[in-house]
Amino acid sequence: MADKLVLCVSASSATVGRWHAGKLVTVQVFSNDQSGWSGFNSFLLGSPGALVHIMADVVEEDYRFESLPHSMGRDRRELVSRKLRQLYRNNPYSRAWLQGRDTEKRRDDRYLFAALTNPDLIAGWLSVIEARQLPLAGVYLLPMVSKNLLKKFELNKVNSLLLVTRNRAGLRQTFFQDQKLRISRLTQLENIPDESGIDEYAEEISNTRLYLAAVKILTLDEPLQVVIFDPGETLVGLGKQLVKLQSNIHCQHIGRGEIVGKLGLSPELLRVSPDVVYLHMLGELQPLNLGPPEKTHLYRLYQARRNIYAASALAALVAAVWCGNNLYQQYDYKAQTALTGRQTEQQQAQYLEVTKQFQAAPTSAENLKNAVEIAEKIKKEGRTPELMLSVISHALDASPDVMLKSIVWKYGSEVKTEGEVTAPLGASDKTQTGLVEAEIRPFNGDYRAAMASINSFAEKLREDKNVKTVNVIQLPLNISPGTSLSGNTSDSLEQSSTAPFKVALSLRRQEQ
Repeated sequence: MADKLVLCVSASSATVGRWHAGKLVTVQVFSNDQSGWSGFNSFLLGSPGALVHIMADVVEEDYRFESLPHSMGRDRRELVSRKLRQLYRNNPYSRAWLQGRDTEKRRDDRYLFAALTNPDLIAGWLSVIEARQLPLAGVYLLPMVSKNLLKKFELNKVNSLLLVTRNRAGLRQTFFQDQKLRISRLTQLENIPDESGIDEYAEEISNTRLYLAAVKILTLDEPLQVVIFDPGETLVGLGKQLVKLQSNIHCQHIGRGEIVGKLGLSPELLRVSPDVVYLHMLGELQPLNLGPPEKTHLYRLYQARRNIYAASALAALVAAVWCGNNLYQQYDYKAQTALTGRQTEQQQAQYLEVTKQFQAAPTSAENLKNAVEIAEKIKKEGRTPELMLSVISHALDASPDVMLKSIVWKYGSEVKTEGEVTAPLGASDKTQTGLVEAEIRPFNGDYRAAMASINSFAEKLREDKNVKTVNVIQLPLNISPGTSLSGNTSDSLEQSSTAPFKVALSLRRQEQ
């Protein structure tokens, strides 16, 4: 980024600073006359191609707060331009600053119109800059630059604030309402010495308070926060004097130490001129520019050239990345092609070696094809007991007292047990059937509880959506009405420590 030259011009002098790498590095004061312009011309020899920002701290300034009908685009530009001509008669150093909109009635746009009413005060400095062919970035008024101090010093929450500072040009008073600039006054006090000027300063601030009340900006009953910005340590007693003269005034003094700490300024540069504070703020952020287009055309050319360079650099970077990516892909494709070729040659060589060891085919190719098709069909139509085991496992998880002994699974026929035939399951050629042999543990002879557990287990099987039928084909106790009773009950209970049973089930037909 190019270096910047920042100037604070007053009626009697100009403070010039060189901005480099985000900070002020040198500051020099020149008188506002022919000798000062000549010295400034020599100063510019050390800053070829630097961008120039001029800030005016003069009495010849004007601020008007006006409301215009809300509009957009071309209509807004025409309204503002017409109002500027009415107020300043085609003064080239005038601009409108949009402040927001009214909250009542038509919600008009609110503007602050500002102008440098005596451009001759900066004409000598502009002539030197134009002779050196340096791009003029803008012309600004010091009160507009001072607005940046509110945020830096956490003053942007005060509704009515009067910022007071003693600059080289004199006593500057800038009033902000709701963080927006309303008015600013500069009182030239060059003939008043620092040690005896407190009373005069306090009187000027009192006059400003009365003026705010006269123009109905701030009544005397409303509180006013006065911030005394004192980089030169010449206004130390001003706050106490103001409190004596005025009511509803709250004063805050900001001295050199706090200014240096907050802004990161060099104390040596600050001793050269109190204007260094505003030069620093101007270097960080540029406010509303009052400079006419004919004075800033070199800066616009500089911006256009810079944008072209940036676009060219971006295009070159994109092209380089694109070319690099293409070269990498080309290299990668060649490497993959070579690797694939080598792998193909290796596979072909291995295939030839293997085929040399092949025996003669035992049958024709047609028979081999038919055998493969039959094997695929057998594989496709084959079944495993996975679904049957899953169904039984879920039922066993819900029946902790049921101990599995064996499972008989078949696909496509009825299930038979050793020495007995199961109850008919209704199985078809495509049905899975199973026989579950289990027992109740622990069993203490309570057949009623055992029968309930068996029925519960059978019911858990029936709840599965894959189960078609469930039949309990053997119970631990024969409860058929035709069975005769014999034997000793106590002996039977002592001999029986388990309650065995069998359950037959069939699954629904599963689609291929």
